[in-house]
Amino acid sequence: MASRYWVGGTANWDGTAGTKWATTDGGAGGAAVPTASDDVFFTAASGAVTVSQVNGYTPLSRNLDFTGFTGTFSMFNSVTSNNVISGGLTLGSGMSFLSGGSSAGFVFVATTDNGGAGWPITTNGKLMPPVVTFNGVGGKWTLQDTLTTYSTGGTTLTAGHLDTNNQTVNGWYFTTGGAGAKTLTLGSSTLTFSSGNTGISIGGSNLTLNAGTSTVKVVATANHNGFGTGITWYNVVLEGAGSPSIWNLTCQNLTRTGTASPNDGLGVYQPITVLGTLTITGNSSTNRVLCYSTLALGSPMVITAGAVSLTDVDFMDIAIVGPVGSTIT
Repeated sequence: MASRYWVGGTANWDGTAGTKWATTDGGAGGAAVPTASDDVFFTAASGAVTVSQVNGYTPLSRNLDFTGFTGTFSMFNSVTSNNVISGGLTLGSGMSFLSGGSSAGFVFVATTDNGGAGWPITTNGKLMPPVVTFNGVGGKWTLQDTLTTYSTGGTTLTAGHLDTNNQTVNGWYFTTGGAGAKTLTLGSSTLTFSSGNTGISIGGSNLTLNAGTSTVKVVATANHNGFGTGITWYNVVLEGAGSPSIWNLTCQNLTRTGTASPNDGLGVYQPITVLGTLTITGNSSTNRVLCYSTLALGSPMVITAGAVSLTDVDFMDIAIVGPVGSTIT
């Protein structure tokens, strides 16, 4: 393991060493280009310069740290070339970070848990790029503050342990996939997703969910939301105008709140289990919420709930049942 400090002025981070890198903060350039085992620093001594990640080259580092950096780091033109990090990431509070305009992002590939604490990820209020992927067997990452992906971007967990550490996560979507062992620990986090297509999609296998007392919010325009089988979420909230569909959902509480629109709904694609309270609230007696089966007309779908709170809601092809000994009205 070695350290690399940017001293190259305004230039591209690419495979050319030149005089861009030093082995000490503010030192003489001429060091080799960073590898996956090197800690990479952009500091105050790097200057108020612009460093651009370019398409066709994949920057590597162990930890990538921008503490004290007052310049600009741009992924705007990297298009599809990801920045691959084997440890953690710290974005500087005083830097400018241009993360949009491409489909590139940060890919975290740690294969250790950093002594159990997880590799820290600190955004300091900066928008993360459209693609944020966690894919390291045996790796663990711990959020230190809010993680918000740029515009139409989102977060994907493929392998390893992502601990949101009670922090807020925002984006268009959250997905899991692949057969690698993966753990998602949420604590008291609130996760909000707003994709016009899929807000949350739990796929693949070998996912362990530690839901804590977390809340997952999906805006209603996210039409398709798959919550995965064999796992239990805590609070799930569907809000905004539209008619989202959900499937494979087991949770403690499920809430759907309508807007001042007569067309708000809740589509049920597969049976839903709500261990606590199912709450569906329409905006008014005329702007009601329709809860319906997304199967063929006349094909019922079952919602099992411990309790219900229903106001200004209509049902079509839905049966609500309670656990043994309970009464659903």
